[in-house]
Amino acid sequence: MIDELFLFLVYLSLGLKEKDLGDRFNIHQSTVSRIIKTWSEMFSQYKSHTTLKGMIGVSPHGAVTFISSLYSGSISDKELFRQSGIIPLLDKDMAVMVDKGFRIDDLVPCKVYRPPFLSKKSQLSHGEVLVTQDIARLRIHVERTIRRIKENKLFDTIIPLSICGSINQLFAVACLLTNYQNKPLVKAWAK
Repeated sequence: MIDELFLFLVYLSLGLKEKDLGDRFNIHQSTVSRIIKTWSEMFSQYKSHTTLKGMIGVSPHGAVTFISSLYSGSISDKELFRQSGIIPLLDKDMAVMVDKGFRIDDLVPCKVYRPPFLSKKSQLSHGEVLVTQDIARLRIHVERTIRRIKENKLFDTIIPLSICGSINQLFAVACLLTNYQNKPLVKAWAK
């Protein structure tokens, strides 16, 4: 079991081909495929190909707390948010932070934080500057988490058709594993 888990983590992290893994682990390629599918169920970057888009939720201390399914890359951010399943999990006492163009205020029962727009003003007010700084301090944790997820080389390549049925599970595992990688993103919460 430990060897199978290691094979799966190598596959996810490095994005090696099934044949290559079979050679490295001295097993048949079909066995590699079965192991990957089994471990996926337990837990594209090119313009000429269909891409996938997902949404994650990240807590203020940097832990992944929500993972959506993957959708076609052509889905709008608002529609992805709507279909993700996160809306019923939110209540009026919560808050979400989003990017500037992410207009979901009408979809959620909670407070929405986003950096202020300059629009026709030449500069932000003092209050808007403070809000922007607070959002930026939290936003860096989101960016670091996304970077950790993208470090899994599997997502840098064209996804083989043989694993398309498991891609949501692979994505979820990659996202959740970031909660255990290296050191916590926010040291104050690690105590």
